[in-house]
Amino acid sequence: MLESIRFAFLATSIIIGCALPAFAQSLNGEQIRALFIGTPFEVRRLGMRAQLLYAPDGTFTMGSRRMAARGTWEITGETICATVVSGPRQGEQCFTLQALDGGRLRTSEGMVLNPVQ
Repeated sequence: MLESIRFAFLATSIIIGCALPAFAQSLNGEQIRALFIGTPFEVRRLGMRAQLLYAPDGTFTMGSRRMAARGTWEITGETICATVVSGPRQGEQCFTLQALDGGRLRTSEGMVLNPVQ
């Protein structure tokens, strides 16, 4: 049960959007497609790791050893919206992305996405 709660928090943290600080510049739609779509990422939260992939066909998957989520995505301007159809926190959540060094990205709520090597 605790693992389910952690995964739900991880999924929510990744998908839910909040405003970036004023000094951080969001990626535009073209940059999101180039840097995020099709690239597998690993996220870590509360000692838990999950793999995340937004595929070019408009679907996404996220999974850890114990839980999984999947759904669809769409980019509008600087925002990417994900609709979770299975897994925790079903429904639509939107967020923006900021590029960091080493191919890493940060979601608008502060979650750092590390590219899988």
